[in-house]
Amino acid sequence: MNFHFNSSIKFAFVATALVSTGVFAQALPKKAPSRSPAQTQAAEKGWVKEPSSFLGIEFKKPLTVQNCPTTYISQNSKMVMMDFEALKSMDGVCIDTQDITYQYQRGDSGKFKLFNLPNLGFTYKVYLNFKAGLVTSFTMELDQSDFSTLLNVFKDRYGAPTSSQTHVFKAKNGGEFNATEVAWKGKNTSIYMYERLGRLDESHVLITDNEDLQAELDSKRDQRASESQKF
Repeated sequence: MNFHFNSSIKFAFVATALVSTGVFAQALPKKAPSRSPAQTQAAEKGWVKEPSSFLGIEFKKPLTVQNCPTTYISQNSKMVMMDFEALKSMDGVCIDTQDITYQYQRGDSGKFKLFNLPNLGFTYKVYLNFKAGLVTSFTMELDQSDFSTLLNVFKDRYGAPTSSQTHVFKAKNGGEFNATEVAWKGKNTSIYMYERLGRLDESHVLITDNEDLQAELDSKRDQRASESQKF
């Protein structure tokens, strides 16, 4: 089963995790991804540093992440806000209950925005995705200008990627820019980094459980097959 920059993965990624941001997948090159000697060696050995969790949250486990602390805006107000003072003494990430993804969440499947993230020296967002109450994946959003910094952070944490490639991103104004895509493919978990996905200045990352990703791909394929019968 090959997950390396498959167009279906981009489709599922955009359809499930990025639909609210209006990001749409770009066409993939037909050329096979190139591998450096380090990547080839990593692929042959398997992903040695493959994680079973992200930000301390286990995949395929019940969602038990704590909510971020809140406080009233003023003594006489019923409106609440993030309690940043209380956050200083909190270990680990928490769910931002002030974010719209939490306020309008219904049922046991969806996504939450995480807060109290590791300080990497730049601004980024992380969303936790869950189905039937179990953690399935995480998506990250950041400025394209910070992509290389995050890539180095991930290389230090997870080792050499198992594949990478660079293709041309065509902007709406006709400009062409290089866009790097990097992947770590493990037995149970995979990471996909997209330098430019939908927008010139935005980068996105998917950290996912492979089994759930495959189920998502199968579901989207079946849905397209069913919808195609309506033509």
